[in-house]
Amino acid sequence: MLSEYTTRALLSLQKEGVPFTLASGRAYSSMRRALNQSNVALPIISSDGGMISPWESPSPLWLCPMDSALPKTLVELGLKLGLKVLVDLWDGVQNAFLPLGLGHHKGWDLYLEWKGVETHFRLGHKAPLKEEWHRTQVISLTFMDTPQKILQLETLLRKEWGDYVKIDTQNWSSHKDWAFLWIQNPKATKEAALSQWIQLHQGQYDRVVVFGDEFNDVGMFKMGYYGVAVENAIPQIKELAQEVIGPSWEDSVIRYILKQENLAVPDLNQV
Repeated sequence: MLSEYTTRALLSLQKEGVPFTLASGRAYSSMRRALNQSNVALPIISSDGGMISPWESPSPLWLCPMDSALPKTLVELGLKLGLKVLVDLWDGVQNAFLPLGLGHHKGWDLYLEWKGVETHFRLGHKAPLKEEWHRTQVISLTFMDTPQKILQLETLLRKEWGDYVKIDTQNWSSHKDWAFLWIQNPKATKEAALSQWIQLHQGQYDRVVVFGDEFNDVGMFKMGYYGVAVENAIPQIKELAQEVIGPSWEDSVIRYILKQENLAVPDLNQV
């Protein structure tokens, strides 16, 4: 969720006409839910660059789905290994999650509880899509299970399909017994989406500044724009950055932007 300070600052930037976007590995609805509470209306780059969405319409401005032949094959492989999978898709009407896999799964229950209202809202698709999901535009696949099973799946995927998909894995920091594996189109990156976003606003920008802290931000920092890293960023980001500012938990990014634009944060009642 956005802090009150950041909320007020984003509203100030919007009011003054400062162009900006937010790019995240999170799904569209997760970002939208957070921004809904701030009343900030802006295009957002979600799913690690898999989709650019306008605020006023559910139809994406740009979409980078997986190759249509791959998702069904990869899901079937995961299900054979007994893994749960969440399909992140665009069905022509909305962006939604579709859970696949049978049986009780403690980690899955924890995951849904952790995602809360946002995920349950996106689990709204019923029977027809269960049979036809592979005919939609699949943005990403998320597999979840024990680290050992995720490693097994990762090994198989990299051997057979490593040249055709982007694969990322992560152990769940708050629940060490569980891990995730994400699969996307290799062209679905933050830097690709940022390039598309800039093209959509061609000729409007004299300068582009990118901010970041994690591995999925490295590509943006290699694009030749002015890069600003937060203090808690990984070493690779700091090495690529032209400037390092304070940590993210101190609202350092938005404070930096306000300073560069000579703007003060207004009172919430004044916005």
